[in-house]
Amino acid sequence: MLKLPVEGDALPPLVVERVQAPEADSVPMMHHRPGKRSDEFDETFSRREPVDRLVKRIVVATALTMVAVLFWGLLWSRGKHAETVDSGDGSALLPPAPERMEAAPRKRESSQLAKVEIGDLEPAIRGVFENDSGDPSAWLLHAETSLSRFRGEPGGERQMGTLKEIHWSVPFAASGEHIGVAVQNGDYEGFCVWLAQQDGRWKVDWESTVGWSPKTFEALTQERPTEPVAMRVRVLKSNYYNFAFADDDAWQCFRIESANGEDYLYGYAEAGSLTARTLNAVQKERNAVTLSIRFPEGSDNPRQVIIDSVISESWVADIDSP
Repeated sequence: MLKLPVEGDALPPLVVERVQAPEADSVPMMHHRPGKRSDEFDETFSRREPVDRLVKRIVVATALTMVAVLFWGLLWSRGKHAETVDSGDGSALLPPAPERMEAAPRKRESSQLAKVEIGDLEPAIRGVFENDSGDPSAWLLHAETSLSRFRGEPGGERQMGTLKEIHWSVPFAASGEHIGVAVQNGDYEGFCVWLAQQDGRWKVDWESTVGWSPKTFEALTQERPTEPVAMRVRVLKSNYYNFAFADDDAWQCFRIESANGEDYLYGYAEAGSLTARTLNAVQKERNAVTLSIRFPEGSDNPRQVIIDSVISESWVADIDSP
C-alpha cells in the first residue's frame, strides 16, 4: 500500500548521486590460463611474417627451377636431333647437293648458269613433247644418238606421255650446266624435264629426263656383267641380306628399281663407305640417282649386285654413249 509521507519523515533525494568510476590501477587485470603468458602469443604472432616470406621464396625458386629444366630439355632435344641427322647420314663429308635456283616471275638465276628466260626453255619442252610432226630432233640434246632412243622400243626408261602443264612457278633445279623444269603429264604425274644448251639454244636432255640406261634390267640379269655398268635408277633402303651378302655388318642393302619402277635388283654397298653414306644422305621416296653397279664374280643370283659408286645424285650424268 502506498504510504504518503507525513510531517517529520525524512525524504530521499530526487536525483541519484553520481558514482565515481574506479581508477585504472585499482581494476584487476584479466589473467590468462595457467602456463600461458600474454607475451608468448604476441611473440608467436610476430614470427608469422618471416615464415610467410620463406614460403614465398620456396615457391618462386621451385617455379624458376621448373622453367629452367623445361628450357634446358627443349634445347637438349633440338641439339640431339641435329646431332642425329648430321652423324647418321654423313652429310658433312659429302659434296654439296645441286643448288636450287631462286624463284622469280619470269626468270631464274644460278651461280653456275646465266640468266634464263622462260621463253628460251618453253619452245624446247613443247617441241619434244607436243611435236605433231613426229620429228623433235631440233629440240633434242645430242639428237644424233637421242633420236633413235626417243623413237625406239621402251627399255625400262620412264614413259612421259602427253604434256599437261609446265609449272613455271616451281623453282628450277640446277645440276652442272643443266636446268630442270617441273612439268605434269596427262596422267597427272609430276616429273622433271632436264635441258642444256647446244648450238646456242636450250634443248631437252631426253636420256636424263626419262632415265635411259645403256642396259636394261633384263639384259643385266641375263648377262650378269662383272665390270661396272652405269645405270639410271631409283633407290630405297632395304634389308635383304642373304647368300653372298648375308653379313649386314659388312654390307648395306638398297633396293634398286628401274626408271619406270617395273623391275628391281638388290644392291649392296660396303657398310660405312662413301657410297653408302651418299645413298643414305639422298634418301627420298624412290630417289633418282645414277649408279655404277656390277655382279660379283661367280654370281649365281640374278638379283644381287655390288654398288661400286654413285655417279650422280640425279639422272643427269654423262653415260649416254652406246
